[in-house]
Amino acid sequence: MDKKQFKYILKISPKQKKLVLVRIKVKEDKVDVRIEDLAQAVNLWLNYQSKVCSSFNLLHEASFRYPIAEYLERRARSIAKLEEDHPIFENRPTDFQWKQNGNRYFLECKYVKFGYTNKKQEFQRYVDDLCRLYYCIKNEETDICYLLVCGDKKNVDDCFFESKTNNEPKGGINAKRYNFLLNFNDKAVKELTFDSKQTKETEGMDEDQKMQVALNKAYDHFIEDYKENIPKGKKKEDVFENSISLILTRLHEVKADDEQYVYFWKIQKGPATKIDTNLQIV
Repeated sequence: MDKKQFKYILKISPKQKKLVLVRIKVKEDKVDVRIEDLAQAVNLWLNYQSKVCSSFNLLHEASFRYPIAEYLERRARSIAKLEEDHPIFENRPTDFQWKQNGNRYFLECKYVKFGYTNKKQEFQRYVDDLCRLYYCIKNEETDICYLLVCGDKKNVDDCFFESKTNNEPKGGINAKRYNFLLNFNDKAVKELTFDSKQTKETEGMDEDQKMQVALNKAYDHFIEDYKENIPKGKKKEDVFENSISLILTRLHEVKADDEQYVYFWKIQKGPATKIDTNLQIV
C-alpha cells in the first residue's frame, strides 16, 4: 500500500503505560479542481510574465504547462499528463489529461497572439480543439472537458473583437469569425452544431448563416485530417458522426480592467436539453 496513505503519531499505550509510535491510515482528501482558481492562477502567471520577464513576447501555448500543471498537482493531487494521446485518435495528443475522483479530465489551451490567431489556419485549429474534446467524451458523466483561451488584452481585442487596429491583414480573417466562442448574448451557455454535409456556398446569407457554413466546413476538414488517426480496423463512418452538437458553458471570464484575458469553457455533448443550468459564470 502507498506509504502516503499512512502517518505516524505518538500515543500513550494504556497497557504498556508509555509512549508508542502508532501508524494510522490517512483518509484521502478528495479536492475538486476549481476552474475559477485555475483561471486565476493562469491570469496571475501571465501578469507576472508580462511585467517581469523579457521573454513575454515569446510565450506560446506550450508555456502554459507550467502554471496549469503546478496547480493541478497541488490542488487535485493528481499528476497532469502533458501531450497524452487522444482516447480515439492515435498520435493526436491533448494538451492536458488528469484523473480525479473517478472522473477523466481533458483540457485544451489556446494562446491569443495577433498576427497568428487572426489567420485562417488558426481558426481551423480552434475548431479542431473543440472537436477533439467532443470525441474525448465516451461517458458523459465521468469524461469532463475544458477549453482555455488566454492572452494579452490588446491581442485578444485585435483578434477577437473589431478594434481599430484589426484591419484584416493579408491572409487574415475578420474578427467576427470567433463570435462562435465569445458572443453568448449575455448568457452563460450556448450550443454549437457542426454538420459535415452542409458546406454550401454563402452567397446571400446573413452573418450567422455564414458562420454556420464556416463551422461546417471546418468540421469537414477536421474529419479529413483526422481519419488517418482512427484505430486500426475501424472505418471512418464508425468513428465520425456526420453532425455533432456541443454545449459550451462559460465558466470564467476576466474583469474588464485585467491586462491579461482568461476564458474558460466546459465542453459537453449536445443537444441543448442537456444543459447544466446550475453552472454559473464566475
